[in-house]
Amino acid sequence: MNESKLLSKKWTSCPGELSDIRRNITDICQQLAYSEQQTNEIVLAIDEACTNIIRYAYQDCRDGVIQIEVSTNQQQVIFKLYDFAKQVSKDCINLL
Repeated sequence: MNESKLLSKKWTSCPGELSDIRRNITDICQQLAYSEQQTNEIVLAIDEACTNIIRYAYQDCRDGVIQIEVSTNQQQVIFKLYDFAKQVSKDCINLL
């Protein structure tokens, strides 16, 4: 399947960057002709994920990096978020 990359961008793990992230995701959703409700839901999900990266992965340190990639193929749109924080030990994870 051919993938077309719509976005590949990095931001610092600063809460002030969230507005630019939301703006970029909104622009992409509008390019893809998502409805306003769908756009709002996608933007909210990405915003919450980035907030969790800032809060939990980077523990509110502002010198981390969040990378977001958005691509599309004939069947789907793919949103990928990356952080480069220290990996959590599996012993610390409580699985239900």
